[in-house]
Amino acid sequence: MKESEEILQELPEGWTHIPVEAISNSIQYGHTAKACDSKVGPKFLRITDIQESNVIWKNVPYCEINEIDKTKYLLQSGDIVFARTGATVGKSYLIRDNVPSDAIFASYLIRIKLSTSINPKFVYDFFQSQLYWDQINNSSVGIGQPNVNGKKLGKIMLLLAPLPEQRRIVARIEELFSRLDAGVEALQRAKIQLRRYRQALDLIFRRKNLKYFP
Repeated sequence: MKESEEILQELPEGWTHIPVEAISNSIQYGHTAKACDSKVGPKFLRITDIQESNVIWKNVPYCEINEIDKTKYLLQSGDIVFARTGATVGKSYLIRDNVPSDAIFASYLIRIKLSTSINPKFVYDFFQSQLYWDQINNSSVGIGQPNVNGKKLGKIMLLLAPLPEQRRIVARIEELFSRLDAGVEALQRAKIQLRRYRQALDLIFRRKNLKYFP
């Protein structure tokens, strides 16, 4: 039995094993141009502007492009872009509501525009999974550095839940990340308090000419 058939048999009711291209309206390479710090055109998102799943848009450079071509590459909330070459090949970023109204993407990125019946956050979360990365690593080829083209990206298989379930899964993941962020903040506060306590304790011991082991 084929592997995909085995996976389908194990899936919950309503789920399906489906290629990325089947849920995408388009899979597109970005615009080729030279980045410029001067405001000569729209914001020009590059691979290097995506750091730790975040983009600081005020630091993103600009590029020259005519108005007709610009409409082909305009980024919108819900788009997902991928690094298609280099050390970060396969790294993805979900365009969110904070995207400037006048921003396009560079040629070393691939943009996926999903069908309206798909929750972009659900698909983006899949692109962080080990199942996705196993497929990317198997698809990466190149002399000197790995790369993934649009055709290969479209063939990536994902496990797609019904839309209501997509929303529930996304909400749960966001809840867990919120708890994790709160835990990290609490840990940082505890470290600061511990450092202050040790400093105060050290001062007391010095004044009393005592020794202690931290």
